Amino acid sequence: MQSPVVRKFLPAGIEAHLPPHGATSILFLIPSNHSHRKARFHGLNYMTATLNSRPLLEKIAGQAPFELRAPEQPFFVRILDLANTPKDFDLKEYLRRFDPSIIVVTCYSTDFHIAVVLSEMAKHLCPEALRVVGGYHTSALPKKTLLASKFQVAGIGYGEETISELAMCLHHYGRRELQNRLSEITGIAYKNGAGQVEINPRR
Repeated sequence: MQSPVVRKFLPAGIEAHLPPHGATSILFLIPSNHSHRKARFHGLNYMTATLNSRPLLEKIAGQAPFELRAPEQPFFVRILDLANTPKDFDLKEYLRRFDPSIIVVTCYSTDFHIAVVLSEMAKHLCPEALRVVGGYHTSALPKKTLLASKFQVAGIGYGEETISELAMCLHHYGRRELQNRLSEITGIAYKNGAGQVEINPRR
């Protein structure tokens, strides 16, 4: 299955990459650092493929610590590689119009500073979106990653099951109840209601 990658588009083509009204949407952002791009796409391919596979989602839902079910309609998933967008690409306008349910940034230590800026932008432009960060830097330093950014959840280790569980939980229970269930989702660190970082068991 090919991942739905947003590589380059003119303003007239933006509409094709916006989620339909009411869809649970996940937007993956890759910071504009050209190093290790193949490795990063490799991991994201697994995550996007899982999010679009009903059999895999049903299996993950069946193993969750609380009741979950795969959505009737597929999740709307896009990957935006910021190293491969036109120079005049308006990221802020795209984020406003996309208005994702979940926004995920994957990063290395070398581009973590860019991820921090993206987390601040997402908080301002997509206030209702769950802000998630993943990657090697995050897995090694989940608490520091969250405290140094506006991300709410940090994925630790492989993310296919984790992001799927988060997406299904959001779809099934809604944004407010998801916050109450973060303590039950393994493989993440998260900010609680007081802004303190909690680290859950690994998957």
